Amino acid sequence: MEAFKQALKHSGLPPKVLKKSLVLGKILENWEKIVGTTLKDWTKPIELREDTLIIGVAHSYLVQSFTALNLEILKRINALFKKTHPVKRIQIKVYPRLYKEEKKVKRSFNKSEVEKCFKILENLKDPELKEEFLKLFKVYFSQ
Repeated sequence: MEAFKQALKHSGLPPKVLKKSLVLGKILENWEKIVGTTLKDWTKPIELREDTLIIGVAHSYLVQSFTALNLEILKRINALFKKTHPVKRIQIKVYPRLYKEEKKVKRSFNKSEVEKCFKILENLKDPELKEEFLKLFKVYFSQ
């Protein structure tokens, strides 16, 4: 972060843009501390407009939850800055591209494991249960 600050200071940016960039950089650096581990993957500070922080959320249902936390988040953000309180308001916007999909893991099974599972399946007496497990195994072992 220190290298980023130095680069910005020597960039020749107007003071107002420089200040906004430094504030947003500090917020980004501390985002997990501000919103917690659960929300950090679903939210992101997008922009600082004057004294309003624009926060993107991955889903519309997070808007209401996040709005309820506005005051607490403002306190945590402004606690990062010693003398000033650069953020006075928070605005929430939905940004679906913030959603991080889980990566599918390719499973590998050895032949004996698969055969063992199907052998256990053969011993099930309940035909409905057996059929459901058969469907499940076919899907599970085909991946």
